[in-house]
Amino acid sequence: MITDEISVTLGAARGTIIGVDAEVGVLTQRLAGTSAQLEALVAEARPGMRDFSNSGLYELTQFLMEARELVGNLDRVVRQIDRDPRQFLFGRREGQVEAQ
Repeated sequence: MITDEISVTLGAARGTIIGVDAEVGVLTQRLAGTSAQLEALVAEARPGMRDFSNSGLYELTQFLMEARELVGNLDRVVRQIDRDPRQFLFGRREGQVEAQ
């Protein structure tokens, strides 16, 4: 009786272990395939990343510095327009007295 229950339990455990073993085998194959795809992707991206880190990053930094300077210049122009739009549009006229 107890031996029969032990045999049934061991049989069920054996079946579970065999199922898990098969699933681990499939998982291992899928991981190997995924690893190969990832290695290919990294190899494909490597030249672009190298170009970006060698020159692209410098160019991006220069662009950002120039953009910051442009924003500063635009800010000054907007303040000048806000202060005296007529002078900005038509320029300073000779003989014109500036009110203070």
